[in-house]
Amino acid sequence: MIEGLRPYPDMKPIGLAWLPEVPAHWDVRRNGRLFGIRKETGYPDLPILEVSLRTGVRVRDLENGTRKQQMTDRSKYQRAAKGDLAYNMMRMWQGAVGVVPTDGLVSPAYGVVRPREDTFAPYFAYLFRTAAYMREVETYSRGIVPDRNRLYWESFKQIASCVPPAEEQQLIVQFLDWHGAQTAKLIRSKKKLITLLNEQGQAVIHRAVTCGLAPGVEFKPSGTNWIGQIPASWEPVTLRRVIRRAVDGPHHSPDYHDEGVPFLSARNIKVDRWSLDDVKYISESDFIEFSRRVLPAVGDVLYTKGGTTGVARAVDLDFKFQVWVHVAVLKIIRSKMDPHYLAFLLNSPRCYEQSQLYTRGATNQDLGLGRMKEIVFAVPPRSEQDAILVFLRDATERITKAIDSINRETSLLIEFRTRLLADVVTGKLDVRDAAARLPEMEVETVQDLYEDDLEEVADEVDAEEAAA
Repeated sequence: MIEGLRPYPDMKPIGLAWLPEVPAHWDVRRNGRLFGIRKETGYPDLPILEVSLRTGVRVRDLENGTRKQQMTDRSKYQRAAKGDLAYNMMRMWQGAVGVVPTDGLVSPAYGVVRPREDTFAPYFAYLFRTAAYMREVETYSRGIVPDRNRLYWESFKQIASCVPPAEEQQLIVQFLDWHGAQTAKLIRSKKKLITLLNEQGQAVIHRAVTCGLAPGVEFKPSGTNWIGQIPASWEPVTLRRVIRRAVDGPHHSPDYHDEGVPFLSARNIKVDRWSLDDVKYISESDFIEFSRRVLPAVGDVLYTKGGTTGVARAVDLDFKFQVWVHVAVLKIIRSKMDPHYLAFLLNSPRCYEQSQLYTRGATNQDLGLGRMKEIVFAVPPRSEQDAILVFLRDATERITKAIDSINRETSLLIEFRTRLLADVVTGKLDVRDAAARLPEMEVETVQDLYEDDLEEVADEVDAEEAAA
């Protein structure tokens, strides 16, 4: 199906900076000829809608979402009718636009436009989320600073869009919906495979740190329900017996800078890696002050105690850094425990379950320093730890490589999808014949093509409501 796509036979120049040419039978019109503005209030019983950067328009879940909000005054909220386009005025340049799935209310910080005759809104929702069009939107957005720029109706209606014939708009959407559904299925299958690989990795770790590697080993009771039977040469201990001290970072937020000393929080610590793309930075003077409390070093273990609790990673970073209150620095007694082995232990299912049991707080969850020290596990002799560690590193490295390969394949699928979508909606590829040959089917949503990691869009809109 994809292999048979060809360019349109005849093209014509249209003189747009973002789109030099289109198929000869396409038109170019300003958005004001394609859409009319909708400004309607006074529908308090309709559901609240929101616009996500990735998944378009959806009904906001006020009860079960990450943000619990009370909508006390809906008088400023605008009605959006099913089939309209709604967009976040401050974020349309990032792709926050979509077709309204049901009648609802949107924030006054949103724009709502109704399609005119021969305007098929789903086609333009695809077009408006292409990189080239979003750059054009950015040039039409107005404000005091770029991050606060808004696309008002007066500007929106002036932007020029490419316009296929009405029937062709529908064929394009039909093809892209089909392709999106196929891509989503592939990505879901890869996510399931990653889940299975992670479960396999956890099983390997669990068996190694609870039973060891030797076959036919003799077991003995541990005396605790958490770990049950353990190899006869192992000893049940609590975390406090294998560390010299556990110290968390400062209990206040320092001033952050564009550069300086990395300041790690729980979100920067993962089981299998450091996640430093969004790390914050502190000044040298703050680093010196915080280091009086604790100085993280190679050979320590960082253990998350706030936010996401119970994730451990041995320090192998070759630069100086500091940690926030949500991270505990475990200073290990090296004669009793290898730090990398301890990280494997703390990330194993039985230790993780204990960490969650010891985590307190409904909103601000915290795994207290005293409570974490009561986590219990079985410790083999130091020489056996080394052998198990070699085994686990090899096993987890193979699983990690397999997961990385799957993630690269997923990224390529999304990259191809993005490029194909842009080429189709801007007239670089002709999908009319392919769309006409598609089997009749109910196309599922393609929301999970992307991680919708920008939930804060709705929060930003809420912050704007008072000013709107």
